[in-house]
Amino acid sequence: MSEHNHIGVDIGTSSIKIVALKRKGKSATLLNAGFIEIEEKGTVLNAMKILVERLRIRGKEVITKIPGSATTIRHVFMPRMSEKELKEAIRWEAKKHISYPLENAVVDYISTDGETGGDKINVMLVAAEKSAVMSVYSIVRDAGLKVVAVDTNPLAILETLRLNYDWGSEENIIVVDIGAGIVEIDIIKGTQLRFTRSVDINGDDISKVMMEELGITKEEAEEFKKMGVSLKEEVTEGPEAIIRRFLDRLALEIQRSVDYYKAQSREKIVKRLILTGGIALMPGLKEYLAGIFDIVEIIEPFRSITYKEERLADIIKDAPLFTGVIGLAARKVI
Repeated sequence: MSEHNHIGVDIGTSSIKIVALKRKGKSATLLNAGFIEIEEKGTVLNAMKILVERLRIRGKEVITKIPGSATTIRHVFMPRMSEKELKEAIRWEAKKHISYPLENAVVDYISTDGETGGDKINVMLVAAEKSAVMSVYSIVRDAGLKVVAVDTNPLAILETLRLNYDWGSEENIIVVDIGAGIVEIDIIKGTQLRFTRSVDINGDDISKVMMEELGITKEEAEEFKKMGVSLKEEVTEGPEAIIRRFLDRLALEIQRSVDYYKAQSREKIVKRLILTGGIALMPGLKEYLAGIFDIVEIIEPFRSITYKEERLADIIKDAPLFTGVIGLAARKVI
């Protein structure tokens, strides 16, 4: 059974997360973990250097990911062909789905052959802007680390779920990643990513609307977000009303995604929803969505990972923040 150690680096909109894991088969042991708020340290690179120094990471090989806003992921059906032909064909297929020139894109794919049969194969196409890839690469390199692989957020989350959960191969799981800069909705069946979509709403939107409508500071808005919603009575004004408007739109976007997935895949049942990201722990969020979906839970990204209590004492309360970066650290580089 092969053993590998890797460090995951997740550079988000508002924070940077780093996790070091030792992975052997299905088991994983936490070696180190930490995060830092970017705004407090001036620049992304400065924050990155501080966190690397704090965790005493030196010259290590790391896996990082591209921001969701810079990636395009599509499931497409392609004619059966050789791997060499498919690699070329997928680039031209990518051109149909991106808004920038093909020469400015990094394109890759994962074949899920075997699910369709016949003369077509199911392929997951992944495209990203080269500038976004190089930006992340440069920050990690300038912090003294070596990038050995670059992943995407949906696939990193999928790896974390594989590590920590064991659902039936026929169950459809909705994963909603609510971050400061983006909301991502993924649908996973068994161990396969079947659908992903980024939505143009995010946790920062709540703060911005509060600041505009209530005339408060960003710090005050963040405190109101931590209070969440009570859901016990109707609220028509103030911070909670603004949060409820966000939750209404979030629920609508989730339902739209599920309806589209059902129509395209002919799946009938999608009932389990997993919340992750920095906003996942907002009081009242889980209960609100539980009124719409059958099963709603907050992800436990460390549940199957062996660790010493003192290593997680300061971060366990923010565990959903680490979902993506755990998947990066758990990934096997081929």
